[in-house]
Amino acid sequence: MSEDPEERERDDLPADGEGQKERTESAESPAGLDEQPVEVKEQNPPARVHSAEVFKGIGILLLLHLLLIFVPLSYFFIGIVQIIYLVPAVTLAFVLKRVGIGQGLLIGGAVTFLLNAACFGVLIFGS
Repeated sequence: MSEDPEERERDDLPADGEGQKERTESAESPAGLDEQPVEVKEQNPPARVHSAEVFKGIGILLLLHLLLIFVPLSYFFIGIVQIIYLVPAVTLAFVLKRVGIGQGLLIGGAVTFLLNAACFGVLIFGS
């Protein structure tokens, strides 16, 4: 009558595959309720209007130009100084796949450079 403890443990275990099904079912629904899997629908981001994105880029550049208020002399050379903050901003916009904002930044930078060059030319040559 002296049984080996290992034999008792083997007797308690279910046979091949037997009982494992019960374990997996109980793991799926511990409360014993039949739960329906919840369908997760992927939501697409709202559509972007390209022209609105371009104007956002121009607005962002104008806000960046306002940061130059702390260095007043830089407004005389804003066409060149803007490279310091324009290149990283455009790079970030294109990396984040915000093409419209990147294009707006570039358009605003070009307009700023041309206006600065024209005004500088008028001051120097005084036409």
